[in-house]
Parts: sequence; C-alpha cells; structure tokens
Amino acid sequence: MSKASKKHLLAHLFSSVKAKQDGLHLSDDLAKADFIAASRMAVQARVASDPATRKAVRCPRRAGKSWLVLSIALERCLRKRGSCWVVLGLARPSVKEIFWGLLKQLSSQLELGMRPLETDLIAEFPNGSKILFRGAETRSEIEKLRGGQYDGVIIDECKSFQAPVFTELVQDVIEPALADRRGELILIGTPGDQLAGPFYEATAEPPIEFTGA
Repeated sequence: MSKASKKHLLAHLFSSVKAKQDGLHLSDDLAKADFIAASRMAVQARVASDPATRKAVRCPRRAGKSWLVLSIALERCLRKRGSCWVVLGLARPSVKEIFWGLLKQLSSQLELGMRPLETDLIAEFPNGSKILFRGAETRSEIEKLRGGQYDGVIIDECKSFQAPVFTELVQDVIEPALADRRGELILIGTPGDQLAGPFYEATAEPPIEFTGA
C-alpha cells in the first residue's frame, strides 16, 4: 500500500469513527470488532467472513490488501479473548512500515488499550489477545515461530518468497503451530511474474493441489 493510499485509508477510517462513535458507543471489544468488520469493502468482507480455515488471496496492488490483513487479525483478537495471531512478511522492516504505525493510530482512535512492545513488534490487548509481527528474511527469524500455538497466521506478499523456504515455512513451522487451536492460515499477495510455486498453485484457476514439491 502506497503512502498516499495509507493516508486516504486513515482519513476515511478516522472520519467514520468520529461520525459514528456517539451512535455506536464503542465501549466493548465486540462493538469495536463489528465496526472494523463493517469498514471493509465488499470483496474484503468476503475474504474475512469465509469459513474456510485455509485461504489464499491474489489481489492487484492498491486493492486495500494491507487493511484486509490488519483488520482480520485485529477483529479476530477482539472477538476471542487470549487469541494469538501472527502477521508475517518477507522482511521485518517492511512488515513494521506497513502495519505497525497504522495499528497504533487505530488503537488510539478506537481506544483499544493496546500495549505496543516496540522492540519485539508485539501488540498486546486488554483481553489477553496479541498480534505478533514477524519477518522471514533469515532462518533464525523463521525458527522463532516454531513451537508456538496460534489462532491464525497471515502471510503477506507470498509471491516474493523462494519456493523451498515458503514450503518449509508453511508445512514444517506454521501448520504444526496452528494444529492445537485449529487456527486459520491466510496466504495473500499480488500476482507474480512466474507461473510456479506454492502461492501460484494455491491461487491458480482451478487451484493446483499443494504437494510441497
């Protein structure tokens, strides 16, 4: 999402908050979760409400992908106490640039009571839920995810991952971490220039069965 798109998104969201705050009385987590869900465009709402626990989303640039990712993780955390979600990108600095500032501004506007752990890029909420923002640029960063228990993982810019790394990340690290809580896995990204790899297979029409090869 470009800086201009982010600025427009923030202006729209915050004006909506101001216009509706008195009528909605956003005093509890469920009301805030409903507000976040209602702020999505129709196509974004289809993704967020799809009951499938394994989803792959291919979308063009400037389609609101960043807001979709953040809004899903945030809404899920507000609806379920003690949830743990991971937003994962190719590199930690880009993940921070795209999501961290926006989340902090939303927390202020919606009075979410978020406690931002800047060094670790972890957002903690009063209901015990948290969102972890991670990069996968090194093996040590990937290993930090191993052994966790997550309610959901969203992998952004999937086409940018090398196929062997992506396969190992999903099959060996993320899937076991989702098993205990029967968590969601959402793959999202823009179309790539190579018609190959796990993300292409997941978003091809019709989808190609993921074999891990």
